[in-house]
Formats: sequence, structure tokens, C-alpha cells
Amino acid sequence: MKSTRNPFLAAALLGAAALFGQSCCHLREGGAERIVLENGDVRAVVVPEFGGRVTSLQFADGPNLLWVNPRPDDLMWDWRNHGGEKTWIGPQESWKTVGGKTWPPPASFDAEPYVVTHRSPTSVALLSPADTHWNLRASRTIEVFPDRLRVTSELLPTGDVPAERITNWSVVQLPPPPRVAVRLTERKRIANGIGEDKPLPGPVRLDDSLVFDLRSAEASGKCSFDADRFLVDVPGGQLEIRQLGETPDDGLATPERAQLYFAARAELPPGYEPYIEVEFTKPHPASRQQIEYRFLGK
Repeated sequence: MKSTRNPFLAAALLGAAALFGQSCCHLREGGAERIVLENGDVRAVVVPEFGGRVTSLQFADGPNLLWVNPRPDDLMWDWRNHGGEKTWIGPQESWKTVGGKTWPPPASFDAEPYVVTHRSPTSVALLSPADTHWNLRASRTIEVFPDRLRVTSELLPTGDVPAERITNWSVVQLPPPPRVAVRLTERKRIANGIGEDKPLPGPVRLDDSLVFDLRSAEASGKCSFDADRFLVDVPGGQLEIRQLGETPDDGLATPERAQLYFAARAELPPGYEPYIEVEFTKPHPASRQQIEYRFLGK
């Protein structure tokens, strides 16, 4: 791992905000309801039917910053990968012991319809079905503010919860950027290459941060960290993604709070575009976590 100084992270993590108005609408596309949240120049689209996920995030007149699957009904590794931002239950090694399968992700959280429990021009609250294996359900509240999107999620018991380790797993898929910066927290642990996943190229160390240059990545890979903030190159600037508050030390040998995954074109089904996943976890039972997304211009 190289060590150097570079103005990229220091400059990019300085936020910029603007003030906007509010509006809301509800649309249908392909038979699924789409809830549009708007607060001036911040616009998010939520689809309750597909795991209560966010399928579009735009700032001003910019493009959708999220990766969405143009062919969601086609199976990808025996899984309908709709893309966007969603809540999973983790860790993946507990899926087999609790649900009997190591893949695909548990459908109650990832794929089945969520119920809308509240909506306003700038927010929507949703509740997943109760999963009978985990005896848990996910609650999600998605809010747009004048300068950011905030997703609050939590795992709620519906019965006796399994004794296995459980985490609230936030996952957002994005088109692969040239660079991703990661801000490390106090413990500063890094695990580049996890299980069957290969290491990601680099990274370059910038004081308490890492910068990955994904332009050289040819194979899928994953890295996990003690980190609370990502900065992703997007058209016109950077997208800041951060987990609010503190996450207690889980006592694991490998850091799990934050993870970066790259899905390479060569390892995807024909016709699919590559993507990255920015992920955060929060251990159950104190599983409530908040993730914010802000656009930082150049």
C-alpha cells in the first residue's frame, strides 16, 4: 500500500449546500408504483414493490447517480438484481445457517414488496414483510433535504431472533467511478480481499484515508474497512456517502463496518454493465443506522 499526500480527499470532503423548495408525485412504470420525493434540486425515486429500494437519485439537472439493472427480470447468479439502494440482512455467512441458502439474498428484505406506512412530499416510510426464518422485518425511512438524501433503517423483531450474528446491511449500487475515497475511523483496519473476493487495486494512503483508482480494475473484488465515509467520483463532482453516528466494536478479526465491492464486466452475464457497491453495516440488536448522500461539486 503506497503512502503519499494528495489534495483530492481533503478538498472533496468539504461540503457545499444549497436551499431549495419541495414537491412530490406518484407514478407507475412497468406496473410498479414509483414514489417521487423532491426537495428543490434533490430528487429520489422509491419503488416499494422491489424491496422498498431507491432506484434513482438526482441532484439539480444531473443524471441518476445509481446503477439500475436495465434487465431486472433476467437472473444474475440466480438473483433478480434490481440495483439501486436497499437494506439487506447480514452477514452473508449467516444466510446458510438461518435460511438454508448462501445465495441469493433473503427475499423478504431484498425483493418482496414493502408496505408504505407514511408518506409526505419529502419522505416515505416503509416496512418489509416479516421473515419467518429470521423473525425480523426491516423498516426504512427515506427523506430528501435541501442538500442530501437520508435513509434510516432498522431491523425489528417479530418473534424469537436466531442466535447467529446479525447485521443491518446497507447496500447501494453505483456505476463504476474512476476513483473512490474512503475515510478511516479510529481503528483504521483494512481487509483487501475477503473470502472468495479478490483484492481491489491499490489503494493509495492519504493520512487517515484511502483512494482506490478503479480504472485499472479488471476483476471483481472487495475490500472492508473501519470507515464511516466514502467519496465517489460522479459527473460534475463527488457523491459523499456517510454513516452517521458511531458503530460499536463488534470484536471481529476482520473489519465489517464499511465495504467496497467492484463487479467487473468480465464476470457479469453478457450485456451487463459493471457496478460498485458501497456498503455499511450495523450489528443487531442496536441496528438502527442512518446513511446520508450529498453531492459535492468540483
